[in-house]
Amino acid sequence: MGKDTLKKIVLLSPAFMLLVLLTGFAGGIHLQVDTDHNGRINVLKYSKSGNLLFSAGKDGTVRVWDIKIKKLIKLIRVSHLPLKMIALNPVKKQVAVLETDDISIFRISLWNWESGKIIFSYKLQSRPLFLTFSSQGNFLVAGEPNWQSLVVLNAENGKEEEIAWDIHGIVSFVTFSKNEKTMLIYQPSGKLLYWNIRTGETIKEISTFPNLSHIALSEDKRFFVAVYQESLVYIDLLSGIAVSRIESKGVIKTSISSGGSEVAGIVQQDGKTLVKRYLILNKSFYELGVSAPESGNGISSLTYGGNNLFLGYKNGSIMLMLPDGSYNKFTGNRLAEISNLYVLKNRLYVITPEKIYIFNSDFFNKPLSNFEKNGFALSLKILPNPLESPAGITFFSPDNLLLWRKGAAPGKVLSADPEMTYIDDFLSFDSSQIGRAHV
Repeated sequence: MGKDTLKKIVLLSPAFMLLVLLTGFAGGIHLQVDTDHNGRINVLKYSKSGNLLFSAGKDGTVRVWDIKIKKLIKLIRVSHLPLKMIALNPVKKQVAVLETDDISIFRISLWNWESGKIIFSYKLQSRPLFLTFSSQGNFLVAGEPNWQSLVVLNAENGKEEEIAWDIHGIVSFVTFSKNEKTMLIYQPSGKLLYWNIRTGETIKEISTFPNLSHIALSEDKRFFVAVYQESLVYIDLLSGIAVSRIESKGVIKTSISSGGSEVAGIVQQDGKTLVKRYLILNKSFYELGVSAPESGNGISSLTYGGNNLFLGYKNGSIMLMLPDGSYNKFTGNRLAEISNLYVLKNRLYVITPEKIYIFNSDFFNKPLSNFEKNGFALSLKILPNPLESPAGITFFSPDNLLLWRKGAAPGKVLSADPEMTYIDDFLSFDSSQIGRAHV
């Protein structure tokens, strides 16, 4: 392994928290793969398609988690700036993010989260109040806090759409009908406006509560939950009427479950950060309880994923709150003994007795200067070690690798393709000599 490659792995450590602990534990070299964010998680979003959880934070990364297996499946290094908002395209594998220093840089960028490639970026004049996609994913919409608030971008190329909508004043919430013919906006002056997108005509104007904040939309788009003064309100979007209201002081973030039967909020109260949950039954709020999960004061974000509630923390970890109110750690670090490392082109192979980690990124085979502006994408594939023991690895050709058992006789050698989609027996012999020769 060359010095430049080793330098890249070391530099990668704070970005992905891939820490190779060379001081040794129990007499061996160990690998700690830390999937947590490096610092505060600012936002969590759930994607029903694929049952995925998206997280973004202070470290400038977006991470994609498979909820079923509780594994990180994608990491995108977006920026050296914190990420404060994300929006998920409901149709395509795209994530939009807000990169900002909260002083002078307010930039939206759109990424293909599967490939890790940037599609476009767009500079705003100020921090937006929201960021969202239209129902079919054709528009990316943000609302700046000024008189001409709406910014509507073509989600294919990032160009501003020429719109006929004569909308003036601050807009703090937007949603679209399923066919994208109608747009509903909320203005802090206390208006709900339904607009025909194609003609720019007002379909309906409804009066409701002014200065609503921390809005969470129900899955059927019939209601939203919001904070009004020191209470939670449940607003009927066809009438603007609060069908239910409950006192809840100090709410700073809200989320509503997929079925619309439960609401949760992060609450700051008496110097503590708590989680409050409410049942919505017959359009009325019923408090389910107040809790202070592990490291409670560090809660910084939340979202429902189905019936489970995910909590993001200032230390970069994620907790899972189950329907019965109990908690489990969703993310966690893994420590394993390394028996071999190998870099070939854009892949880093890390071999442990139980697993094989294949890190795939252009970061490994391109100059570091290439990533200073747009960052880099890093995917991780985790496979069981078919030898179930310490193993060595080398490449017989660019398309064929050899994997052999170390320190055991008779030994075994396997051949495989670079992604290890197929694995064949190669030969059997005393591999202990090869293991010593390739340390």
